[in-house]
Amino acid sequence: MSQFNAFAVETYADSPTQKFIRNMRTWMRDFAALNALIDGEEFKDEHFELFVDMALDDFAITPPLLRRYSRVEDFPSKYLLMLKVASIALESGAILYARNNLNYSDGGITVATSDKAPVYLALAERFERQFEQKKMRWLASTNAEEAYGGIHSEYILQGFVSGYNAGGMDGYSLVRSGFFA
Repeated sequence: MSQFNAFAVETYADSPTQKFIRNMRTWMRDFAALNALIDGEEFKDEHFELFVDMALDDFAITPPLLRRYSRVEDFPSKYLLMLKVASIALESGAILYARNNLNYSDGGITVATSDKAPVYLALAERFERQFEQKKMRWLASTNAEEAYGGIHSEYILQGFVSGYNAGGMDGYSLVRSGFFA
């Protein structure tokens, strides 16, 4: 028997959002049996639902405004969404741990009750960087693909870019070939 079979949750609905939350919990290893220092799961399903909404909103307001993804099942990359949700979850956890941090000493021994905020923030920043890089590459690529047959520079329409004969290539082909990179 696999060690994770004990963590399988049979009560989830089969909605795409609940499946995504289950996958997030598996990826983040947020199961009561694995959380030795806290009682139960660290993030409740309601928290993940909020984090998903926040991640979808972040993506929707980032220029260029191509389209709005308001549902998990429509989002272009589950991994990209997971990075953002993890970043938001860890920031949320860091807020809680920072608020509840208490250091005390007795007899030369110092104890910190809740000192995980810096670790959570470091992880959140790491996931956020990955998310932003991948998001911007995806948006740039999609924006270029959707501009095909649309807006071009007058130089491209003439087949010349800074004195370079584009060999009859249109703007889409030039972007795809990496000419502007």
